[in-house]
Amino acid sequence: MNLDQKVLRDRIQALLAANSEPGALIEISSKGTPSISLNFGVQEVTASFPVYSIAKTILAILALDLANQGELNLDAEIGKYVQREIPDWLKKATLRHLLSHRSGIFDYGPFKSYHEAVRSRPDHTEGREHFVAKVFDKGPQFEAGSSFFYSNIGYMLIREIIESKADTDLQTLFDSKIGTPLKIQMEFLRGPTNEIMSGFSPYLSKDCPDVKGFYDFSWVFHGTFRATLSDLTSLIENLETLVGTSAFKEMISLHPLEFPHPTIHPSYGLGLMGDMGASFGPTYGHNGGGPGFSVAAYASPEKDVTIAAVVNRDSSVEAETLVFEALNLI
Repeated sequence: MNLDQKVLRDRIQALLAANSEPGALIEISSKGTPSISLNFGVQEVTASFPVYSIAKTILAILALDLANQGELNLDAEIGKYVQREIPDWLKKATLRHLLSHRSGIFDYGPFKSYHEAVRSRPDHTEGREHFVAKVFDKGPQFEAGSSFFYSNIGYMLIREIIESKADTDLQTLFDSKIGTPLKIQMEFLRGPTNEIMSGFSPYLSKDCPDVKGFYDFSWVFHGTFRATLSDLTSLIENLETLVGTSAFKEMISLHPLEFPHPTIHPSYGLGLMGDMGASFGPTYGHNGGGPGFSVAAYASPEKDVTIAAVVNRDSSVEAETLVFEALNLI
């Protein structure tokens, strides 16, 4: 791996300083060589943090594993699998549609009342189902398969389908299908936790509170995990091993989206995002963000590296930006 670590450190330090960010971590992994870890304002490079939407990649892996076993059909209508009451129009969408955000289902993110609820009671999620009902009542945004709309509620349904079909909880599935094979430990977050690094949230309050031991991560409707950077690089660089070559090719079959982005042309596949035509080479992975943190993990097969980063404040510098800065220098 050809990387000037000083140049990378100086660039990241400048980005963080310009935006008064409290800290960040980045890890660059290449199989067969020692990982490179850089820390900025965070002393413990092995600290864990919530991965937020990178959990979508985990859910996609588990869904594809069940499909490989013949337990799920990605092209079957989800009305065949969903246990909760859902609108008739949604029953016709497929698992593939949900995994690729092409089912037509709305999301709670655009609701002002959702953000008001999170800010008024960040430590508990009473009344959460109200927002699920609001999403269903919005009706389809488009005919399934015809467009794209990013939806956490869609991935909530995927989680429910997986847990129902496997007859066990997400933590148990992760441990058996991902954690044990990769020798990594990631904990499913069922509420507030003190087992993470400090993360500061101007989103929750102008006082920028530390979400550690305070924020209920069940506000992420599909659920999320806590992990280290090493956990994330191992997860992303071993996707093909986990799901098999055929399913992996489906995951990285990314459809370009018409979203503005300063660095890449955003695209989405099955639980993965990226840009297979990026200026620094084909890139896939996922990002995540929420109160206290911005997180990203991407693989670059052309450069033979996987890079993960976390910024411990929900603010202007995205962890994804740090990953792409590193890729530009390798």
